[in-house]
Parts: sequence; structure tokens; C-alpha cells
Amino acid sequence: MAVGVVDVDETGAARTANAILEGGGRAVAVGADVADEQAASRAVEQVSAALGPVTVLVNNAGIIRDNLLFKMSVADWDAVMNVHLRGAFLLTRAVQAHMVQQFSKFVSMIPYLPDELQVVVMNIKDPGKVTDLIASNLNISLEEKQELLSTLDVRTRLERLATILNREIELLELGHKIQSQVQSELNKNQKEFYLRQQLKAIQRELGEGDSKAAEIEELRKRLEEAKLPPEAQKAADHELERLRLIPPESAEHTAPRTATGRPSPSRSGQTA
Repeated sequence: MAVGVVDVDETGAARTANAILEGGGRAVAVGADVADEQAASRAVEQVSAALGPVTVLVNNAGIIRDNLLFKMSVADWDAVMNVHLRGAFLLTRAVQAHMVQQFSKFVSMIPYLPDELQVVVMNIKDPGKVTDLIASNLNISLEEKQELLSTLDVRTRLERLATILNREIELLELGHKIQSQVQSELNKNQKEFYLRQQLKAIQRELGEGDSKAAEIEELRKRLEEAKLPPEAQKAADHELERLRLIPPESAEHTAPRTATGRPSPSRSGQTA
């Protein structure tokens, strides 16, 4: 599991993250006061960008160590409450907002899901109901849905749902990428076919098509009869393709014919 270390002391967070990295793990350090609303949101964004969606939130075990209660000041107590309660709330809310954004992205990628579903999710205030609604619209196994429904702790359910949602989005993006590549190749082939048909029509209009096609076919047969080595055959096929595309009046038109063994007008009586 990758770990995002968030601490008001960025240097201390970096030390912890480096220790995890040296141990062969994945980690990123973020300096932030989790009791600050904007800082908590930025921390979640930074961790998500570096390591993927946040799936587990672990609260600080204590920010004031080895101190008896009667020795704590009111400021100390406020700091503890800010980290343990306010900080936990702000980070959980930021994770939920990130998950809702991911779900909106998911809805936009699925044709059969109405766009209104994004608005519905955004307007639900109960995190538990948000997870239930999102889970019911995901194409996941019955076991995973049952696992989510049976998880009573809302934060744990949000964390698990975030992992599932990110996985489904990655699968959709991969599917769209493959589909786009296939469509691009199809479009390329269709374009080539259309252009070849146009070229044939132009050649027919110019009176080049039939004689040229017959000439190329004759050359192709002679090459097959010659039983050339693979490399030579590949080069000859390339020249034939060039010959097919070059207009007869072009000076280049004689070069491929000479290379394939036909007499060249400029070198009468000789063969290559």
C-alpha cells in the first residue's frame, strides 16, 4: 500500500516518507495543517495525484506526547481537538468530494447512465447514502456490493468505494483507448480505399488504367517466376508499388521498370 504522510511539520513528514521509501514502499510527504479547510483539500489532491485515490485514512495517534491532562493548556486541548476531530472531518470530506468527482467522470463515460445522476449525488448530504447510490450504479460483482452494504463504518465504506471506483474508471479508460485506436485504424483504411478508388477513376479518365494495370500484372508474374530471394522480392514489390503510383509521363516511371528487368527506353537492349 502506498502512504501519504501529511503533517504540519513538512520536514518530519519527509523523514517518515523517506523511511518508507528506503524500506521498498511507496510514499509521498505533504506539509499541511489538517485543521485548515483549504490545506486539507490540497493535501488530498496532492496525495491522490501522486499515489492514486485515498483509500484509508489513519488519524494521528497524538500530537502532544508524554503530557498529563492537568498539565495541558486550553491551547493544547484545542490543538488536539483540531487534529483529531476537525482534521478527521475535513480530510474525510475532501476524500468524499474527490470520490464524487470520480463518479461524475464515470457517469460521463457510460452512455446508459443519465447525467442527472451526477447532480443527485452532489446534492446528497449523507455520506452513507452517497456510497449506497454510487455502488448501486456500478457494474461490480454482487459480492463487492454486499461487502459495501455490510460495512457499517462510513469512512471505511468510502475508502473501499474509492478503490473500486478508481479501478472501474481505469478499465473504462483502457477500453476507450483501445476502441479509439481501432477506429483510427479503420478510418485510415477507409481513407486509403477511397483514395485508391479515386486514383483508379482518374487513371481510367486519362486512359492509363487498363494498360498500366496489365503492365504491372505482367511484371508481377515475371517476378513470381524468377523466384527471387526474400530481400530481393521485397525490394521488387516496393518498386512495383511505386510504378503503380507514378504517372507514365514521369521520368521516374522508367526506373522501376528497369529494376524489374524490363527494357528501359534510355538503355535500349539492356536489362538490369
